[in-house]
Amino acid sequence: MVIETNSSFTLVKSSPLRILIAYSNGDAITIYWRTLKHDIQSILYKGLFENIQVQLQEHIATCSMLNLTIDAWTSANKLPFMAITAHWIDTRYERFNTLM
Repeated sequence: MVIETNSSFTLVKSSPLRILIAYSNGDAITIYWRTLKHDIQSILYKGLFENIQVQLQEHIATCSMLNLTIDAWTSANKLPFMAITAHWIDTRYERFNTLM
């Protein structure tokens, strides 16, 4: 639900959600938001990273041309971010890009 609704991980600590879960299933175990974040990142991002790695290795083996776009910024709450996007065209002239 958190991913589908693009909600904050802290949604799982909200009282209304905990009441709804307890009402729906009294035996349900509620989790801490950091546990949810860790589980999602370890499952989702690990799979995404492996997929991106395979794509890039296949491309480099056949074409070896790869362009990178890099951007860095600081959020309003002073957190630093950096994004790297890889762009390439395969041998069939299909364009690809992926956020790394």
